[in-house]
Amino acid sequence: MMYKQQHIDHFIGRSQEISTFVHWLTNPISPWILYIHDAAEEANKKGGVGKTWLLRRCAELTRQRRQDTTAVVVIDFFNVGDRDGILLAEKIMTNLQEIYPVWSPSTFTEAIQQYRIEERQIADSGSSESAARDIIFAALVEDLHLLNEHLAKTQKTLVVFFDTFELIEQNPGVAVLRQSQTFPDNYQLERMKVVIAGRNKLDWTHPNWIGREQEVQVMPLAPFSLQEMQEYVKAELIYDFLPQSRQAHALYERTEGRPILIGLAIDVLNNRIQTIDDLISVAQDKFEAYLVPQVNRLENPLNWVILFMAHVYHRFNIPIFESILQSVALDSAIQTINRETLLSILPQLSFVRQAGSSEDFVLHDEMRRLVTRYCWEVQDPDQRFRKAISSRVIEYYEQELTHIPNEQQRQIFIVETLYHRLYVDLDDGLPYFQQHFYSALRLRNTSFARLLFQEVQKFSSLLSPAQLNDLHYAEAVLLRTEENVSAALEILHRLKNTADPQWYEENQPLVLTQEGRCYQRQSKFLEATNSFMQCLEIQRSRGDELQCAHLLNNLGVIFRRSSQFATALKYYEESIALYKKLGRQSDYATALNGSSTVYRLQGKTEEALRRCKIAWRIRRDLFREDKVSEVQIGLSLDTLGRNYLDAGNIINAEQYFKEAFDIYLRANYKGGIATIYNRFGLVQLAKGELESAREWFARAQHASQEIDAEQYIDSLNQQGEICIQLQKKKEATVFFEQAITYARRAIDYYQQVENLIGLAKALDPLEQGERIQQVLQEAEDIATRESYFNLLGQIEQTRGEISYYSKEYSTAFLHFARYCHHMAIYNATEFKVAVRQVVDALLGIPTADVPLIAQELLTYWSTQQLDTKYPEFMLAFGEIDNLMEV
Repeated sequence: MMYKQQHIDHFIGRSQEISTFVHWLTNPISPWILYIHDAAEEANKKGGVGKTWLLRRCAELTRQRRQDTTAVVVIDFFNVGDRDGILLAEKIMTNLQEIYPVWSPSTFTEAIQQYRIEERQIADSGSSESAARDIIFAALVEDLHLLNEHLAKTQKTLVVFFDTFELIEQNPGVAVLRQSQTFPDNYQLERMKVVIAGRNKLDWTHPNWIGREQEVQVMPLAPFSLQEMQEYVKAELIYDFLPQSRQAHALYERTEGRPILIGLAIDVLNNRIQTIDDLISVAQDKFEAYLVPQVNRLENPLNWVILFMAHVYHRFNIPIFESILQSVALDSAIQTINRETLLSILPQLSFVRQAGSSEDFVLHDEMRRLVTRYCWEVQDPDQRFRKAISSRVIEYYEQELTHIPNEQQRQIFIVETLYHRLYVDLDDGLPYFQQHFYSALRLRNTSFARLLFQEVQKFSSLLSPAQLNDLHYAEAVLLRTEENVSAALEILHRLKNTADPQWYEENQPLVLTQEGRCYQRQSKFLEATNSFMQCLEIQRSRGDELQCAHLLNNLGVIFRRSSQFATALKYYEESIALYKKLGRQSDYATALNGSSTVYRLQGKTEEALRRCKIAWRIRRDLFREDKVSEVQIGLSLDTLGRNYLDAGNIINAEQYFKEAFDIYLRANYKGGIATIYNRFGLVQLAKGELESAREWFARAQHASQEIDAEQYIDSLNQQGEICIQLQKKKEATVFFEQAITYARRAIDYYQQVENLIGLAKALDPLEQGERIQQVLQEAEDIATRESYFNLLGQIEQTRGEISYYSKEYSTAFLHFARYCHHMAIYNATEFKVAVRQVVDALLGIPTADVPLIAQELLTYWSTQQLDTKYPEFMLAFGEIDNLMEV
């Protein structure tokens, strides 16, 4: 819904700002974003300076002067629906068709239609909303890729105007289609410009704006000048008034040039409520408080309509007005008025906006604040009337919700209902919030969850300490789901340190679980383990077996990822036993699948296959009973493929990957499709087909971009490794550097270290030896901090190889010994592989050097007191030392 500012044809002043806008619009090298904000520094002076008026005027000028070359979209974030990325994308695609009618976004349209059909199923079945958005985005990009060339040839442009940005400035991600994208989203469209209007200056330290100063041109907007006010009054006032008079100067002083107050003053004068002399007789510091209550003196029932609009807030229409009149007992009588008359009067007021596509109205946001402060709080100090109005609005929304087929419209009504439930009774509104908020998060519908959270935030000053803690916890969960784990951790740590002791004692398991999941997302395995272990101890003492099972499974995942396989199996087995006892079949299958991966990594193929096949069978049966999605079967098939691939059975591996791929295609599961592309690349690697493998990894890169960070980084890493094998090391460095950048952005330390090692191997030791050491030192610092023993081993192996090929054998084998040391700590299988590789390397050096190097290896091992715990090393190199004595 887009709201129209009244009197747009009578636009006055702002010539300098209009000139700036036109130059920005027509200058091909100007930044693609123009940001308009209040020039005032004081918070109480912001708002009502005419941003909306100017924004609409700029949009009209763009349509009038460039209608053949430009599509215009106007979005107002005051409207809850305009804060949804899917609805924004739909509006933009519709307007693009207007300037290029021969083009049709058929793929996007089909995806949207399918989403509309399935959106209720998404809500009812527990499917992921984020996956649905990924499907829509992929379709959008496919269509826009074809359009980009046409727009460039015809020099056509899309301009999007965003109003009331302050409502989403803390979390602008609600208005983008992809969770990983920054606002505004250009949908990979090259010929697009954006105008944003908000109260406040941009916060360049906000994650959405960091490093983007060159993308934005900023235009502060001051109140009207005296001349502009005089022109405005002359155009809008219905009786004679000398613009150059003493009265005009006095009115300008009292309104401070703020268009919202000037417009209200004109409304008061036009409705014969006050004379100009009455208004200017009021002292400047009391003028606002005197002027605003004059709306009470508008003709009945218009005065009441304004009060109702200020409180109803999100939307106001004739049915809501009539519903309030029928059920709310007010102290004063309200005169009847027919719909047509009311609909004709309201648009004449300067502070009322009308929806562009319906008969809904809202007050200007600043006028709403003023009416609430100066009218409602005086006339209704105990909020009796406003609560009665809210109760009636709740009934209206609940009736509407019974017959709304569109899930997104249903969500908008739920958000608006939440506001009034909270206003009437916090103890009723907060459970309503939690019900819909956590349901949205389970579906990964973060846009809906964020909208709900924003409504509760408006009441934060009224919440008790315990309720505030609940709200802070909810924000942490939301931030983690939005992948902003650093911000989530900051809130969780603050709760641990400052929350009321009783609240924290009751909710400590929740806080610790979220903390552990944040650390797990960052690959900070030690911290994640600590959080989950603390939580497990508490849940065991409370007898909560289901939560214990979840925690044990999480611990299994962590120890599996850190390759402590025996420990991982221990936790998996405990979770499996509990899930089986509790009859949690889906969770049971997930834990079996996880343990299967551990057995695969241990080289125990038969055990791995047995567990994976059982999990596959359970998931298949659950799918037939409509209890899980088919994607779960795909996950088991993927695991089966990995088991067969590691066992060297390429044919079976490829078959299972293809079956998983078919399922992901049917489900439009983009993350899964990208994963299988990487798997197909591994299959080709196993066949020795490097070029074919590289093509699959490139496809995975394209498919996973902005959808699955882990698969995207992995695809870059694999392409880098192939380039090294093909002796294309300069090309390899590009892939590794890209992967490092994305790993840092995703705060994935493990993948960051993996690719730092890859980069070191790709650099030329003769030309960039110093940089190689710097890269490996950075990798070592992270790996040491996070206890990535396998990666520490790879770092030492890389250092050893560099020295080995330089024939610095003593130095090389010291690094190789450390490589074996780290792998011994890591796991027995990799330790054996490391020893074998070092033996091969030792036998590859000049025969005369072998005994001396073998002794150095044995000395290192015994000095580190590893000879007893890991005797295999001593046996291997002791035997070489003996056998070489001829």
